[in-house]
Amino acid sequence: MPAREVFIGTDGGATTSKVAAVWSNESAVSTKLLQRPTNSEGGPAVMVAGWADAVTDYLKSNGLGWEDVRGVGLAIPGPYERYGVWGKSPNLPSSFAGFDVHTGYARALEQRAGRPVPLVVGNDGNMGGVAEAQRARGTHDASVMMLAPGSGLGCAFVDRTGLPLDGDTISGMEAAHMPAPLHLLDARPYTCGCGRT
Repeated sequence: MPAREVFIGTDGGATTSKVAAVWSNESAVSTKLLQRPTNSEGGPAVMVAGWADAVTDYLKSNGLGWEDVRGVGLAIPGPYERYGVWGKSPNLPSSFAGFDVHTGYARALEQRAGRPVPLVVGNDGNMGGVAEAQRARGTHDASVMMLAPGSGLGCAFVDRTGLPLDGDTISGMEAAHMPAPLHLLDARPYTCGCGRT
């Protein structure tokens, strides 16, 4: 049976990770996400192995195999030292600071697939913002700003062409650590994982 072209998306959140896929024509393989605990407390190697295992399970549950996978996109929370390398994150253990998540996940994918698999890493807020902007903008010529609160604050500014404000560190629209006036927070200060209000 010839291979089918599938592109995997992994959302590596601080607490929960999700896997989904699209066919080469951009239609969804399934509308059901595979969700698993991120297990970040086990460290970076445990986490990336868990992502690769989740992809294997997702493929199997949808009648697919690694031979069908043409590429993988990984959405991760910031901040970053440089492309694919985490900085000190308030919602991940300190063992993640300086971890090259691009190289680590690429190796885990290659082990499962038995060949190198193209991998792109991006800020989760920016990647989500690009997808949301397609829906929110519709046929209008407009930029879109997205704020997505979770265990952190995902943010994105997507320009009129559909590209996110990214920068060299893939965190160009990182707004999670900007101070907010308390009157906007229902007079209850929100304390970030970094310890700041």
